[in-house]
Amino acid sequence: PGVTAVELAGYVGLQAVDQDGDLVVLAGRRADGVQVRAYTHAADLPTPSLRVLLARQAEATAQVSHRSIATVIELIDLPTRAALVVSAPPGVALARLAPRDLSTVDTLQVVIDLSPALAQLHVHGVGHGSISMHTVHLADGEAFLTNPWRVGTSPTPDDDMVALALSLIHISEP
Repeated sequence: PGVTAVELAGYVGLQAVDQDGDLVVLAGRRADGVQVRAYTHAADLPTPSLRVLLARQAEATAQVSHRSIATVIELIDLPTRAALVVSAPPGVALARLAPRDLSTVDTLQVVIDLSPALAQLHVHGVGHGSISMHTVHLADGEAFLTNPWRVGTSPTPDDDMVALALSLIHISEP
């Protein structure tokens, strides 16, 4: 079985929401109530390669500042725990919406909000690389993305725009 919860100083209620091999994504909040996501390891101790991955991710993400993209809060690198903590996007993921819940206006707003955010990423040489119905969130008529997550080569602007378009088409299907 995978990891279900992890304790990190200064954060409460961290519960696993996704796991891919040794990489676990946790959702919770900072002590002051700010919603966060934490990327950490499932193994008892972090591997050197995971430490490097988290550090590279923190560095790449910290280069970009756009209101529609989640930001780095901190990189934790302790002997027994390595984690990258980022702000959680507000609202609800497209994946949690029922088909056809997204109006034409909402769809256009997603494109209007996220196109400049993606351009900001790519200007800094960082592609998002994991745009899907799970990483695009809607809140009060605005669209937000989880932080970029890249493993290996950075995706091109076309890769990210195609992924965004496919996510919007998928939610529009009956």
